[in-house]
Amino acid sequence: MAVSKQKEVCKQKTRTRPRSDYLHYASTHAPPTSFSPSLTFYEFSYHDATMADASTLLEQSVNNVSGTHHEVFLCNCKKAKQSKANYHYPFKLCPRAIDLECSWLEPYSEQRADKNMENYKDDTHFAQADALMFSFGPSIFEHWMKLNKTLILDSWHRINLHRCTEEASQATFNRVRNLASDRAHPHIVGPQTLYDVEYVRHFTGVNPIFLPATLFDALRGEWYRSWTGSRPQFLWNAANEVPPPPALRNSRFEFVRAVWKGRYETRDLAEYQAIVYWPYSVSNGKIVEQYAMNVRCCDGVGEEGGGRVRNAA
Repeated sequence: MAVSKQKEVCKQKTRTRPRSDYLHYASTHAPPTSFSPSLTFYEFSYHDATMADASTLLEQSVNNVSGTHHEVFLCNCKKAKQSKANYHYPFKLCPRAIDLECSWLEPYSEQRADKNMENYKDDTHFAQADALMFSFGPSIFEHWMKLNKTLILDSWHRINLHRCTEEASQATFNRVRNLASDRAHPHIVGPQTLYDVEYVRHFTGVNPIFLPATLFDALRGEWYRSWTGSRPQFLWNAANEVPPPPALRNSRFEFVRAVWKGRYETRDLAEYQAIVYWPYSVSNGKIVEQYAMNVRCCDGVGEEGGGRVRNAA
């Protein structure tokens, strides 16, 4: 099935190694006995849902429960504009335009890491950041390891995303091991899906902690709507403009990008009978987002299955 070259995700060619070859590290330090009432986080994500989840979790739930005053600043080339439209959350943007080149699409390079080091080593606002967060794409953490900051690898995708050779993937896995064994900084390796927890454990030997993505904080307030099913149509949700199989191309199936040519409100999705997913990844933010709104979810069966829809939930 054809996809645009710009959005095509390379296939990983990482060879599975025997479990006995793996080294085991603790992914975090022992829990601290005291906590800072005010921490500053820099979030380097390019996915609307992950940006919203990190900001609302820390600035709303954690602050409300613990009486802290943590802040999350978004520092990426998207500048959070679309997220503001979808989530109506007062996102904070880094005062300086950080990472405008969208480096998550780049393979790792020492030149990029050195450039980040040179550009931000004297930045006063960046110097106040207590931790840097990397959820999507997670592999860009490699370009920020030289900045002498605590890194939080709260990945929503494979940690070696866009590391398209076995050599590049193994280098990324080694850097994850380096994070887990670093005694100078309390780095956190905490994938947000169970699949990625096992993926990290399998390929690196690191025992990560599970930081589940929920979006429950992001999807509340007057813009939130639980599933209503008020529209008769089903919504077809796939990547890279992949259309439904011929058997499903009828008036009851609408393609999300065809219907919502502009920005849509997240709550609009709750009006459909169900959302049919054409899987292109083990997990993605859309599923978490729509599950949090109680939207009925189905999976599509390909041409070999006659273009059926099954497993409504």
